[in-house]
Amino acid sequence: MRVHAIYAVLSEADLFFASLAAVYPHVDGVTVITAYDRDWKGRHQAPDDLVPRLLDHEGDPDRKLDLLISYDSNESRCRNRAMDFAAPRAISTRLVRQHESDRPLDRIDYFWIIDADEIYDSANVRRLFGYVEDTGKPFYQVAAHTYFNSWNFRVDTSEAFTAFVRSDRRLGSSRDPRPNLMTKSLARLGPSGNSLGRRFLGWHRIPSEVGVLHHGSYVGPRSRIAKKVQSSSHEDQMKPDWLTSVWDKWTPASTNFHPVQPKAFPSARRVDLGTLPTEIRDWPWPPGYLEIDGCSHDA
Repeated sequence: MRVHAIYAVLSEADLFFASLAAVYPHVDGVTVITAYDRDWKGRHQAPDDLVPRLLDHEGDPDRKLDLLISYDSNESRCRNRAMDFAAPRAISTRLVRQHESDRPLDRIDYFWIIDADEIYDSANVRRLFGYVEDTGKPFYQVAAHTYFNSWNFRVDTSEAFTAFVRSDRRLGSSRDPRPNLMTKSLARLGPSGNSLGRRFLGWHRIPSEVGVLHHGSYVGPRSRIAKKVQSSSHEDQMKPDWLTSVWDKWTPASTNFHPVQPKAFPSARRVDLGTLPTEIRDWPWPPGYLEIDGCSHDA
């Protein structure tokens, strides 16, 4: 099975290169699409060193990564456009061979939709790939372990994200399949209708015992979280003073601390370092991402 990774990222270099390193050995190609110095609403933001490092081929020794700069303000459309670039229409590829080194594009079976703050461990990847290859559905969700403050604290919540998209399909809203008239009608029935509609679209959730992803949603130093809040496409839905009233005052005893739906993050607990995948535990994180023996890890 040939798998191509799709990243739609803003300025998340600290997390992105850890995520890329975890998936790079398993994929046949990677397409990264970024707005570089803009947020999702088109507002200027100071870029970090993500793009220069990618242009210098950091994390890409085999030269299998393509980089796209786009000022598109829609995350799903960015991902779809990246998929279109990686797997263009046949009319775009039926060409006269230009020279001996000119090789045709490889076939892609599935796209792997990944955010910069999502990290996989190798054992899970092998099982997830095997599950997808054996079942062949159009869309797959993968369950997530979600972390808050640092990789040391896992949120007591249940999340899942669309991760694998068959190459003949594209996304609709956010990371969901594109709805149609039937699924829109079913959605009016509430959660049960939504669930039925997703199954109708071929949306399948992979059992967590097969594999999970590790979601560093609100992990890292305050500067990273402040930038995430300011540039988020959900900024209008967030509590205006969340950063100062919740993030700054957070402790492991805190409850209901999600910035949009507080009860979505009811509590968090410290996790043993040994339960974290080596892709997280052994990465040379800057200060603020991981504590080892009570000290911020800065390898």
